[in-house]
Amino acid sequence: MDESKFEAKEQAVGTNGHPPHPEIESLAQRLEATAEGPARAGGVRPVTPAEASPAGEAPAPVTEPAPAAPPAAAADAAAPVIEETGDTAAIGAVIREYVESIIITLIIAFFITTFILQAYKIPTGSMESNLLIGDHLLVNKFAFARDPAPGSRVLPFKEIRRGDVLVFKFPENPEQAFVKRVIGLPGDTVTIAERQVIINGEPLDEDYTQFTSPESVYRPTFGLDWTVPEGHYFVMGDNRDNSRDSREWGFVPRDYVIGKPLLIYWSFETEANEHQRTSLSDRLGQVKDVVLNFVNKTRWDRTFKLVR
Repeated sequence: MDESKFEAKEQAVGTNGHPPHPEIESLAQRLEATAEGPARAGGVRPVTPAEASPAGEAPAPVTEPAPAAPPAAAADAAAPVIEETGDTAAIGAVIREYVESIIITLIIAFFITTFILQAYKIPTGSMESNLLIGDHLLVNKFAFARDPAPGSRVLPFKEIRRGDVLVFKFPENPEQAFVKRVIGLPGDTVTIAERQVIINGEPLDEDYTQFTSPESVYRPTFGLDWTVPEGHYFVMGDNRDNSRDSREWGFVPRDYVIGKPLLIYWSFETEANEHQRTSLSDRLGQVKDVVLNFVNKTRWDRTFKLVR
């Protein structure tokens, strides 16, 4: 058999000696026709199950290809951005909380020191031996509040009485605060005879006074008799030999009253003239003294003592 007839016979019957199946032959032709185009584009066109399966057979299941994972370099580059953003937000939240706490604390402190309590230090010995130099007081500003609002009587407001200890603005210099004891009320006539105080003709019993000199007598510079005007008070220090008070500079206006000393929250041994030393070196020396001698010079027996 010549060569041309052998090739024609091979193409007619196939390589296995049988005629080719029509559908297989059709599929082979389509694959051959499309092989060059998709291959050149970088991939092969996906074949549908109907095309890949012979006639009469169920199409084979086709699985979706898994999505490609992002490049490692891109993932690593994105991670720090997310982490940095989270850290910045957390730091901002912490700062905001601190700022809010500080603001609220300042508001509360301002409210308390303006309307409720205020701290003062005793700089002189005019109230010895009830109040000593270096006593630190908490002053109740509610106690003698002027004209409290209606419905506020549940708070411990009270009228100023004879014998009360007052903290008030010094009439000759309202920037300074003084502490003295009330002796004369509005309308009273105050008379002083040697060491005896007489109110409206009656001797005043005083168990809180102190005289540092055995021979001392009252030597008032304001006058011998005082009639207290309305809205004012006559005050004196307990240490009668060492006190500048109403005997010298007159009466205390009701509007100058700050409050009533509540208790001594700390007492520290202090020199009598320390309040007059105000230079920077003096102040630093005072701070150093407190730091080095806090335990030894603190009057522990006076801590939280009520002022009467």
